[in-house]
Amino acid sequence: MLKKLGCAIAVLSLAIWPSISFAKDYDLKPSSKWLMDYAPDSCRLMRVFGEGSDQITAQLIRYQPSDRLELNLIGKPLANLLDVSFAEVRFGDTGKFARVRAFPGGANDSPALFMAVRLDNNPADGTPYELPLESPRRWVLADGENGQAVAPDLETRISTVTVEVRQRKIVLQLGAMAKPMAALRQCSQDLIQLWGLDPHQQRTLTRAPQPIGNPYSWIQTTYAPDLAFDSERALVHFRLMIDEQGKPTSCAVQANIEINQHFSGPGCTALMKYARFTPAVGPDGKAVASFYSLRAVWFMPPTPIEQRLMVR
Repeated sequence: MLKKLGCAIAVLSLAIWPSISFAKDYDLKPSSKWLMDYAPDSCRLMRVFGEGSDQITAQLIRYQPSDRLELNLIGKPLANLLDVSFAEVRFGDTGKFARVRAFPGGANDSPALFMAVRLDNNPADGTPYELPLESPRRWVLADGENGQAVAPDLETRISTVTVEVRQRKIVLQLGAMAKPMAALRQCSQDLIQLWGLDPHQQRTLTRAPQPIGNPYSWIQTTYAPDLAFDSERALVHFRLMIDEQGKPTSCAVQANIEINQHFSGPGCTALMKYARFTPAVGPDGKAVASFYSLRAVWFMPPTPIEQRLMVR
C-alpha cells in the first residue's frame, strides 16, 4: 500500500565526508512501505531498505511530468564518497548499466548520493560545459527534461535497482513498481494545475517551449572564481513559467542542494534576465503559456594534486 506524506522527510545538502576505502556489497530488502510526498513543486517516492548500519533510504523524485527521475540514496553505506563523480546504475536484473553523474552530499546528517536516472537505463544527464580558460577549472551543466518516452509496461518488469560506485555494489529490492510509479505519474500531472495551467492543454501541446540558445549560457556567469576556489558546488532544479511570447514570467527553485545559498538565487536572477524560448504551441496551432524545468549543476573536478592525496 502506498502512503501519503505531507512534507519531505530529508533536508538535502552538500557535505564533506572523509574519503577512505569502504568496499562492500549490499543486497537490501524493504523495511518500510512506499511513502509519497506531495509537494507544490515536486513528487517524491520514498522507501527504506535494510536494517541498522546497512539501512538506506531511497527517494525517486520528479519535478514535472517526465521520464527522468532523481534517485537519491541516503544512509551510512553512502559514506566516504567525497571525490566520486560518477556511478553505474541499472534498473532491472539484466541489461546495460547507465553511467550517471553522481553528487555526494548529506541529508539529515547522513551521507547521501544524488543522481539523475531513467527506468530504461538511458542517459538522463545533459552535457557539462567547462567555463572558458579561467582559473580555477570549473564546469556548469544545465539541461531540460527531455528524451524519448519510456514504454509504460517497463515499470511492471522492474523490481530492483543496482548502484555500483567506487568499490561497493548496492542492490535494492524495490518490489512491484507499477502502483508506486502510477502514483508518482499522477502526482506529477497534478503539479501542472497547481502552477495555474490547464493539464489537458499541456498534455496535448504540439510543441513544448524550446530554449533559444544553450541553457548553459544563461547561468555560466553565476559560478564566480571565488566560489570555485572554495570548492563550492551545487545542484538546483528551477521552474520557469513561460508566456505566449516565450519570455519567462517567474522563476521558482524546486529543490536546491548547496552548502550556502550562492547559486539558487543568482541562478533565478540570471534565468529571468537571459532565458528566452520559442513559445509552446497548443493543438489549435496557437502559442500558449507553459513552463520549463531546468536542472543546473555547478561543480569543480578534483585537481591532480587532490586526486593524488585522496585515499581510495
